[in-house]
Amino acid sequence: MKVKKIDLCATNRYLFENIKSFLFCRGGNIAVTFALTASTVVVGMGGALDYSRAGILTAKLQSGLDSGVLAAASMSQEAPSSEIIAAFVAAALEDHPSFRETVQIQADINETLNSRTITATATADVETLLLGVTGINSIRVQRSAQAREQIKNIEISLVLDISSSMNSGRLGNLRSAAIDFANTMLEGASSTATTLSIIPYGGTVRLPPSFLDFVIDDDTFQHPNFSWELNVPDDINGWNGCLEMHSDQVRSITLEQNSLGIIPGFTVWNQDNGWCPDHPSAETLFISGDLQEVSNHINDLQSNTRSDGTGTDIGVGWGLRALHPEWRGTFSDDPLHLSRPADFDDPDTVKVLIVMTDGGTTAQLRPGNSFTPPDSLLTLTHVGTPGTSLLYHRNEARANFEHLCDEAKMNNVHVYTIAFQVRTGWQKSDMETCATSNSHYFEVENLNIEDAFSSIASNITFLRISQ
Repeated sequence: MKVKKIDLCATNRYLFENIKSFLFCRGGNIAVTFALTASTVVVGMGGALDYSRAGILTAKLQSGLDSGVLAAASMSQEAPSSEIIAAFVAAALEDHPSFRETVQIQADINETLNSRTITATATADVETLLLGVTGINSIRVQRSAQAREQIKNIEISLVLDISSSMNSGRLGNLRSAAIDFANTMLEGASSTATTLSIIPYGGTVRLPPSFLDFVIDDDTFQHPNFSWELNVPDDINGWNGCLEMHSDQVRSITLEQNSLGIIPGFTVWNQDNGWCPDHPSAETLFISGDLQEVSNHINDLQSNTRSDGTGTDIGVGWGLRALHPEWRGTFSDDPLHLSRPADFDDPDTVKVLIVMTDGGTTAQLRPGNSFTPPDSLLTLTHVGTPGTSLLYHRNEARANFEHLCDEAKMNNVHVYTIAFQVRTGWQKSDMETCATSNSHYFEVENLNIEDAFSSIASNITFLRISQ
């Protein structure tokens, strides 16, 4: 079969001539076509402009609505939610009064004991500029926003060094800073939401009278390491509040009743300050949400409450027990606090351990074999360094301290430490290692300890509120 050859040049000339003729045509086809399509083009362009303008105004509406619900969700906010949201929306649309007048807001509030959730929907009409030719005089827009503020429960253990080196100047600054801290944490807060435990410590920790139940159930306490024995008091009137704790007991959160020894009233380096804090005002205050009670307790820490030795490991041990769910219901008979300490994984609770010291952890010393116990545990006997024996070494005390800090952090407790005019490298290092992070460690070189407590308070306040 014979194939006919196509002349491409001739074809191109033909197309060109036809296009040329169409372009130079004097007839009415083009005008008619344009007239028929012009309205569609105008409506399309006008619609694009109106919808673009609606998008800009809707974005402003959303911005005002978001800010409004955030403000209305604040637990401290007392004004009606709808009024707060309307004010923020009006401010966002200040330059668009005609649009602002069409806004309608529906706000719903859901409150619990420790949270507030605001859900708001705003509808408005954007007046059209060009779409009106088609009968579309406005574009309806709608936006919504939600915000939630939850005030989490806070459990705080404040472990405070009241050893002999805490002279009147240091102790005075500590009192002032700690009271300001308590005010920040408790003022205006629900007593069921935030609680503080105050654990002053020197050589050891002086416990409330109820802890007499942990003393051995016997008439006398024969010390296993030394030759002396003590008369076990029949009631709290003859007890100085201090339990004998060996290294393994310091590390253990669990303590069995009727199983612990007692510490006599004795001094080593400073004959006026007992190894067991011998003043009632140095007694531990567990789980209180009462600002006045906490402030009074801190304010009572005067020069006469100071204690020989620095048992930081023992102080931190009781600070952690005050946060540990294993001790729930033990520390307070207040019905509001029987559920504390909460579980470590409770999503509505933040746990905080704050440790402040002006020196390093010391060994645990006891009177030696030549010690003759007085009739009363409340009587101070100055034995001096030669008259002491070692219960456990300083390195073991430091290891206990580190172990307890690690256990706290492992259980998501926020650990803050304050090294108050600490001079020795290893002492600073111990405190820095204990803290949750570098930003949780505060090194105070002068007497201005208030800044450290203020920073910690601000950090905890941030932790308390989740949005």
